[in-house]
Formats: sequence, C-alpha cells, structure tokens
Amino acid sequence: MKLFIDTATNYLIVGVFKDNFKDLIVKEGHNDHSKTLMVEIEKILKKNSLKIDDIEKIIIGVGPGSYTGVRIGLTVAKVFSIFKKIPLYKVSTLAVLATKTDGRIGVMINAHRERVFSAVYENNKVVIEEKIRNTKEFLNICKDFAVITVENIDLDLNKLITEEVLDVHKLSPNYLREWGE
Repeated sequence: MKLFIDTATNYLIVGVFKDNFKDLIVKEGHNDHSKTLMVEIEKILKKNSLKIDDIEKIIIGVGPGSYTGVRIGLTVAKVFSIFKKIPLYKVSTLAVLATKTDGRIGVMINAHRERVFSAVYENNKVVIEEKIRNTKEFLNICKDFAVITVENIDLDLNKLITEEVLDVHKLSPNYLREWGE
C-alpha cells in the first residue's frame, strides 16, 4: 500500500492506493495543515484497516506552493520514512494535478500578486517547464487546451511519475521562487 501526502496548497490531500484501489481525502484548509494532517492520515489508515507499518511507499508532493504547507507535509513524510524505514518518493504538486486527464493540459496554482506556479503536461510528462508566471500570460499559453487548478481536483494516483528520494535528509521543497520576491 502507498501513502500519498500533499500539503502545498490550501487543500490537504491524503490518500492510500495500490493497483486499482484508491481512497482519497481532499480537505480545504484554512492555514491549519499542521493541525489536521496527522488526524487525516490516522483517519484514512483506520478507515482502510491499515497501520503505518502496512505502508510500503510514501509519496510526497514537494510543491510548488505554500512555503509553510510544503514544509509541513515534508516533515511528516520524512519522519515516517526515517523512523519506519519506508521508501520515500517525491512528485511535483503540479504533476499531481496533471493526472486528471490525458492529452495536453495546463496546470496552475495561485502564487499571489497575479502570478501562478504553472506548467504544461502532455500524457503526464512536462512539455512546458514548471515556472512562476504571470496569470494572464499563462492562460494565453493555454488558450487551446484545458487548464486545471487545485480547486477542481480529480487525481489518478496510479499515473504519478515519482522519483525515489535517496537521501531523505536532503529532500527540500520545490518553491520555484527566487528569494526576495
């Protein structure tokens, strides 16, 4: 069984999945992921008669997104990985949102000040790099195909293209921002 965690946006996403089975909790937060993440992990494990020792792989969304949100999810995933010796895999939060559909799709997350964290994917592969962009410019890039935002989440966790984290201690968030912005 795989445990999925993403806290990079105002939505807390926790899921367990294996093969064709998926159970997902998507909960809109109010700057409270630090209070609710462990509660939601415990709920989903209990609902599926699982214990943390039943988890064979942890997949963590590393952003881009909220600085604090990403750090909360990373901390929990790293602690489970280190202390329970569970392999940890990372995935871009934008790539997670892109699993909604096949074909070409624009994905964006609000970065405030009329900017978005954004990328374009085709069949779950990046075709226009992840970058922080002006919202209007990104929507113009995507004028010929659909754009997905975190507000219309419908994830297919089996489509995730993840990367194993070989040194858990060195895993850091994907902020996409330059310091001082």
